[in-house]
Amino acid sequence: MSSHLDALDLPAAWPAALRERSEICRGVRADPILKTLVEAAVVQKCTGWGGAASDLIATRYIERHLGPEGLREYLARDYSPKAEEIAWLAEKAWCFSPLTTALVLTGNLNQDYSPCNHARVISDAIVDAMNGKGPRTVLVSLPSRYGKSELAARRTLTMFFCLFPGWPAIYVSASQELAERMGRLCRNDLDLHAERTGVELAADSRAAGYFSTSIEGGELRAAGVGGTIGGFGASCLVCDDLFRSSVQADSASYRAQVIDTWVSTLQPRQRSGALCIVIGTRFHRADLIGTLQDGDAELGLEPVECRVVRLPALADHSTGLDEVGRRPGEALPLGPVLVQGFGYTKEELEQRRASSGLEAWMTNYQQNPVAAANALRAYRFDEKQHLRECPFDPSLPLRVSCDFNIGTFAVIWGQCRDEILDQKRWLLENKRWFALEIQGELFAEGHTSEVVEMLAEKLSRLAGRGPRLKIRVTGDASGGSRKTAADPSAPDDWAVFKRTLAKFSHLFEAQYEIRRSNVTQRARVAAVNELFMPAEGRARLMIDPSCRALLRDLKEVSWQKDAFGNVQDALSKKNPALTHSSDALGYLVLAVGSRPAGGFRRERPF
Repeated sequence: MSSHLDALDLPAAWPAALRERSEICRGVRADPILKTLVEAAVVQKCTGWGGAASDLIATRYIERHLGPEGLREYLARDYSPKAEEIAWLAEKAWCFSPLTTALVLTGNLNQDYSPCNHARVISDAIVDAMNGKGPRTVLVSLPSRYGKSELAARRTLTMFFCLFPGWPAIYVSASQELAERMGRLCRNDLDLHAERTGVELAADSRAAGYFSTSIEGGELRAAGVGGTIGGFGASCLVCDDLFRSSVQADSASYRAQVIDTWVSTLQPRQRSGALCIVIGTRFHRADLIGTLQDGDAELGLEPVECRVVRLPALADHSTGLDEVGRRPGEALPLGPVLVQGFGYTKEELEQRRASSGLEAWMTNYQQNPVAAANALRAYRFDEKQHLRECPFDPSLPLRVSCDFNIGTFAVIWGQCRDEILDQKRWLLENKRWFALEIQGELFAEGHTSEVVEMLAEKLSRLAGRGPRLKIRVTGDASGGSRKTAADPSAPDDWAVFKRTLAKFSHLFEAQYEIRRSNVTQRARVAAVNELFMPAEGRARLMIDPSCRALLRDLKEVSWQKDAFGNVQDALSKKNPALTHSSDALGYLVLAVGSRPAGGFRRERPF
């Protein structure tokens, strides 16, 4: 193991009382049993909960460092004779870990702080990074609202200055504004609790973005990505949420800027034995956490030795208990102290999963960003949810949608069923839900008239010997111009379509719903995905297995990337056979979900 903070000599020039406290805290961190007992004493004193010395988190920590035999001895031993010593250490070494620092300082203000399982796991990883029992770099990924920045950034920096007031620290976030916000919190913690911490701030250096302690060398520089930190070193480096959104994470140029900031600026600023903490929500596999954990072959970057604390909102392991004691599918436990606005119940998370969509759920909540290929995938089609046989119902009209291209013609058809998922909401708001079932397709080359005749032959099998089959036709608005028309004698494709289908008026009663102009590709894809993964939590778009061309589209169509790898708003046309059937699906979804007015022209030619 390389050098670490607790192995470094403390300067003799520091005040004796601060040096003494730092050495006592080092002694507590060095002994897993003493660390566990003192932390449990602080937890009980601040919250009233007395289970922190023997629960799963405590026993796993002991076993990790002392082995099964050490754990058995720990559990068998009576520590009550040491109660007075442990109470003295809990008072004297109150800031030996991020967790105890948070508990004591919030308690001083009569505020609540939860020593929940995941907070203790994060704190333990940081303690081990300081005492040399674990890697010096700790990677923390949790969903928002679980206190990861509060503990791993704010309270860790406060602890650092309580223990090492003459050494420098750097805090980096996505923007200067966010960085200064955290710098202000840390500065105020030290200033407000000066009597408890014993650390004084320099009178002439108290800015939120840069402040110094009264001991030479002690300073915090808080900066945004790309901000000025030249000339500053760090015995403690915290990189906190360098990607604030999926939009930033999807930008290849911004990702490159973050990685360049790490390689050229942040990594070289770390002093010998420095503690490094990287915190974030995982929006992309190639973010900073992913790059440090897995390396980057293209950039020639090797993986960094690190401790990874990845805690999804709902446990996604297969068997047993995870790091915080959850069974598969369970939410992060929030107790023993419940704090308003902290975390989510399992019921709340299930609701968010239903309303988020797969990509947002996996990144924002599960900390498992989809692979780059999946990130480029246009459609959120899932065979397990959206593929099933869709039989024709003669009591319902048939929906038909067309996509016109020179020499290629794609048609899909299906039926729409109204559903009332919430009777009260339906009555109060006249809210209409529908389930769309795609039952068949035609993908052919030829003149428009030829393809329409093939379509009519297929649909005639559905018409049977009963009344004329009611069909409602929609599709590509560009079919109203000459640019896709394969028949030079016709004014446009839609004119050919209507004229040809009119020959079969004894079989079909057709009504047309055609937009005056097409909406953007992004809007069409979003409309389809909204049915694949609706807010109500129930998929409302099903595809019959016979629709092979459409299924291929839904699995393979992707967004274009520019020369820098940034995702564009246009679909990739590398494979000319793709996008046609799915475009027809997009036109149909928009027609089903829209009212006749507002962009549609309706016609009933016969």
